Amino acid sequence: MALAIYRKYRPKSFSELVGQNHIKVTLENEIETGKIAHAYLFTGPRGIGKTTTARLFAKAVNCKNLKKAEPCNKCEFCKEIMEGRAMDLIEIDAASHTQVDNVRENIIPNARTVPSRSKYKVFIIDEVHMLSTSAFNALLKILEEPPEYVIFILATTEIHRVPETIISRCQRFDFKRVSVPDIVKRLAYIANEEGIKVEDKVLENIARISEGSIRDAESTLGQIFSLGEKNITTEIAELVLPRSDIKLIFDLFQYLMANDITSSIDLINKLLQEGVDLQNFNREFIEFLRKVILMKIGANIEFSTYELPLEFEKSLLSELKELKIDRLIKLINLMAGKIRELRSSSIPQLPLELAVIDFCEENSSDYITPINEKNLPKKETKSVKNQEDSKIEILVDNWHKILSEIKKHNHSLAMSLKVCRPLKIENEELIIACGYKFHEERLRDRKNITIVEGVIKEITDLKLKIRFIIEEIKEDTELFQKAIKTFGGEVVK
Repeated sequence: MALAIYRKYRPKSFSELVGQNHIKVTLENEIETGKIAHAYLFTGPRGIGKTTTARLFAKAVNCKNLKKAEPCNKCEFCKEIMEGRAMDLIEIDAASHTQVDNVRENIIPNARTVPSRSKYKVFIIDEVHMLSTSAFNALLKILEEPPEYVIFILATTEIHRVPETIISRCQRFDFKRVSVPDIVKRLAYIANEEGIKVEDKVLENIARISEGSIRDAESTLGQIFSLGEKNITTEIAELVLPRSDIKLIFDLFQYLMANDITSSIDLINKLLQEGVDLQNFNREFIEFLRKVILMKIGANIEFSTYELPLEFEKSLLSELKELKIDRLIKLINLMAGKIRELRSSSIPQLPLELAVIDFCEENSSDYITPINEKNLPKKETKSVKNQEDSKIEILVDNWHKILSEIKKHNHSLAMSLKVCRPLKIENEELIIACGYKFHEERLRDRKNITIVEGVIKEITDLKLKIRFIIEEIKEDTELFQKAIKTFGGEVVK
């Protein structure tokens, strides 16, 4: 029986391990210096190399011909591990050995027996969070005072279920999802080794849907190889992969931001006609929106496993200032709420069509004249100046509520705003006066402005841009006296 791709190309040395450089450097240094800990805890999502790293470490600490920190893969112990017959490497699946008896009867007696031929006896306990409370307590005893020739490596996908007493006795390593470029590079290497040509777009799609799991990516590549083709095109790969089109995702986003209901619904129906899986498309669209929000707030986009082609990312970066964070949040909530409906809807595209209408309807009054009002006489409207005065009054009246809500998002931001005041509104821009340059410099940060704009919209329903200025606050103005009364402040000379 042929080996699965992920098993055939399982890394045999640290240099072959994909990603996790922050972990490799530390472990290699410990191996080189001989400063080996008695217990390690590997935590992180599935399929990213925790067990593989544990086996590499076990191989390296016992290798007879170690080259710096790399195992030779030629000595007897290295061969035994690679062939799965090493007596001094004990692998335990805690998911099927949860009870205390398994710890007392298997782990503890084994730990007290010296290695048969190697320097260290290594225990790898996978999915350790599945152990019962009694089993953890029994394990704790041997972790506290292990024999000097024993190394424990605990692996888990759910660190929150591991008792603190266990965590505190281990050297902890947090494994991260593997980036799309790293996965693509690894898949390209495997394809080359197999003598199969695969389009770059196919490799990118595999990497994207694997969501950072190198094992899932390699398994999917193996499924495509099983088709028996020597030249894998996008069309061939779609026999295995759910179809994905980044351009269509980007187009839908652009239509929605422009409140173009017709184009948005036409695109969704086009997807259905072309056989695109709408559930998968929606999932990718949500991940796309998540990345846009991370970019908008200036967060580290490494938190997103969703990679965009360079041209789309550049386009997004140029448009970020115009995007409203509250609209992005509403859109992602709407799309996430349609996940279950897409599975059961008798009309496949209907849940997404309703989400489009719901989202665009919010601003429909900006470009659609209600039918019942077309022939009515125009109402007398207030002058722009009167409207702006009215809005600033609303802001002053609600300033205390605004500060209280901002405090929930950022306590120090709320404290800085307490020494500021709404000054005026000009062309839908709220100008806030700060008494000191220190506060003005701090508050004009894009993240802070985004929070203030969002809270003002939430409390007053006013869509305003924010600008902070430095201005001496005059005490004799009517607005200033009202602000003092509203905010409960006092003048400090």
